[in-house]
Amino acid sequence: MASSLFGGVQKPNPLRSAMQAVNMMRNANPEQVMHQMMQSNPQFAEFINANKGKSPEQTQKVLDTITGNRMADMQNQINQLQLSQAMCGVVRYPNTFAYNAGPSPFCGNGCCGTANI
Repeated sequence: MASSLFGGVQKPNPLRSAMQAVNMMRNANPEQVMHQMMQSNPQFAEFINANKGKSPEQTQKVLDTITGNRMADMQNQINQLQLSQAMCGVVRYPNTFAYNAGPSPFCGNGCCGTANI
């Protein structure tokens, strides 16, 4: 029962959508199903158009490459997060000086020559 509060719009049921797709595949021509899917999903249409005439092995090779790139990107992100977590709370002071602009605030008053007390 749809509520007037939400305008009577119901969320699509993924199970119902899957069952409709299965029934369509059983009862309809696969070419018609593919065209219908291409009309409703632009990403699917782009994939089909990009892979027309390719063998399943070539298509799988492209998909494996994409998956490998995504996995490498995710591993890089994990490494960056681990590094930032390890460095959280660590104060890094400079260990070299490019030029002398007076006594360093990091050395204290006596480590870089004469102490100005």
